[in-house]
Amino acid sequence: AGVKSEAREDGMVIYGEGKIGGGTFDSRDDHRVAMSLGVAGLVADESITIKDAGCASISYPGFWKEVDALGGNAAE
Repeated sequence: AGVKSEAREDGMVIYGEGKIGGGTFDSRDDHRVAMSLGVAGLVADESITIKDAGCASISYPGFWKEVDALGGNAAE
């Protein structure tokens, strides 16, 4: 998606500079990754497709409905 990021031992840093492109990404069944990609889709220039997006229901069952209501640009 063209976003600069840096892996850390205890997580990662995502730099908020520039634009977010689109693409297909695998959440690897991690609800936090899926939801982060969903939020990125709200401001992305192109569509973001998320594999295993349904895992977001682990912590937020209505997440995708809310993203859709906000005009999200992400899809399962």
